[in-house]
Formats: sequence, C-alpha cells, structure tokens
Amino acid sequence: IRLEAYADETIVSVYPNPASDKVHLSFKTGHEIQGNLDIRLIDQLGKPVGRPIFATVNGLTHELTIPLPRARLASGLYYLIVRAPDYIYRLPLVISR
Repeated sequence: IRLEAYADETIVSVYPNPASDKVHLSFKTGHEIQGNLDIRLIDQLGKPVGRPIFATVNGLTHELTIPLPRARLASGLYYLIVRAPDYIYRLPLVISR
C-alpha cells in the first residue's frame, strides 16, 4: 500500500505500509524545493521513536530510504513526521513484526 499526502502541488508518499524494517519516502513537487528535511518517527502518544533523520533536498523529485529502529518497535500505528522547507507532513505508518 502506498500512502500519499498532498499539499499545494506536492505529493509525499511512504511505502510499503505496513512496513517492518525500512520505508521509502518520495517527494514529487510542481516546483523546485531547496532546503533541509527533518524526519522523525513518533508513536501514537507523540513520543519520538529512534533518532531523527536529516536530509538535504534540491529539485522536483526526491527519494529517501529510511531504516526503522528494529529493536524498539512493537507492531502498531506510528506517524512519520516530515518537516520540509514549506510544509510539515504527518503520515500514518503501520509497523508489522
């Protein structure tokens, strides 16, 4: 399953969903993005899980692979928070062990 969020002309996708060990994050924009991404995984209570990931983007399309912290994640619903230069995206992510 591919989950997508839309903001302006931007499509943010996270897949596979459910995931077990890693997810792929895809940005497709109608305009060029330049800047830093701050990517965090949080649980249903808003508590951060694992370390944040930082990435620099420049262009119209971006693909990132995000490893998931295996040892500390139980199966369940989490959220991938992506802070981009112009938007903040909150994408639900199901972890299946």
